[in-house]
Amino acid sequence: MSLALVLLDEMNGFYRSRLMTVLWGGLPIMAILLYFLVPEDSLAGIPFTIFASLLVGSIGALLASVMLAVNLVNEINDHSLELFLVRPVKRWHLLASKLAAVYLCVTVACLLALAVGIGVDVLFNGTSLEAATVGLGDSLVTTMLMMGISCSAALLIAIFSPSVLIAVILVIFGANQLSALVILPVIVSEFSTAMTIAVSTILCLVMLALAVFAFQRREV
Repeated sequence: MSLALVLLDEMNGFYRSRLMTVLWGGLPIMAILLYFLVPEDSLAGIPFTIFASLLVGSIGALLASVMLAVNLVNEINDHSLELFLVRPVKRWHLLASKLAAVYLCVTVACLLALAVGIGVDVLFNGTSLEAATVGLGDSLVTTMLMMGISCSAALLIAIFSPSVLIAVILVIFGANQLSALVILPVIVSEFSTAMTIAVSTILCLVMLALAVFAFQRREV
């Protein structure tokens, strides 16, 4: 069974879930609410789109990692993974497909929220489209890296967690905090975007390798 088929199966399960429907509608709505709830003075000259992208990215990373950890822990504990493993499916294919499916689904939700943020900036603030999207590239990179680190850590945590509750606690107070390190270049200007991408990518690959190694040796 190829990786593409496993990924397609995981994508089908995630995008049909009620939680994803809520996310695809909830994150854009949250972007709109931020405009009315956050005083303009508190943005300190930062375009609303950038502010919204950073906040949505942080929330998206948390939600993606929690979804991933809960799904994997549940499937390990109820032995539903055995249905896959009796077929010619490589274990790393399962982990990679779960991470990719959650990552892609939550990315769609984040992009929808960012599009709404740009619309709010243009329509309500009178900001030009060019001004509203200044720095958006770096913000998108930050969002993607945060989700990548958080999801990779969530996989590793889920493999060792005996219960969903423990996994969620460790993800919230461990993986999510680790992903926040990606925001450092936004705060500390000495760090370049290229350096951030390199460090984050290496960190993701190391955690994924550890997760695959542990999963290969775990009985499910």
